[in-house]
Amino acid sequence: MSGLEQKLDDLFLNKMPGLPAGKRETIAKALPWIMIAFGGLGFLAWLSSLRFFFGFAGFMQHVTGYVFPDIFTLIYLVIAPIVEAMAVYGGYLMLSRQRKGWCIALYALLIGLIPHLFSFSILGIFLDVVFAYLLFQIKEYYGDKAVA
Repeated sequence: MSGLEQKLDDLFLNKMPGLPAGKRETIAKALPWIMIAFGGLGFLAWLSSLRFFFGFAGFMQHVTGYVFPDIFTLIYLVIAPIVEAMAVYGGYLMLSRQRKGWCIALYALLIGLIPHLFSFSILGIFLDVVFAYLLFQIKEYYGDKAVA
């Protein structure tokens, strides 16, 4: 994974403009809370989508006799709770400036990118790129050489 992390590090830190130190500090303080909040809301959205999915699947089975689950929906149903749990846990660890929390946030981002790529969600891909940019801008605050 360090090879991919190094390539992303090169892209988001060396090839894109950096943020001033004050903005990076603000993002390092706010981003964990945003991750925790949206991770919790995302999990609730996932739970509500389960009700809709199984209700619709039951209706379609009643009407047609067959259930044809969409592959994108199945990918979402499997990946979403994992990503949301990782976002909450990673955000929690990032509050205490732990490198492990930053890595979990990166993994959640990369796993969460999968459904966006499969469904060609332009907004989802754009938001993932913005989140990755912000995540790599504050990378120096997490790790052995952390700035407190």
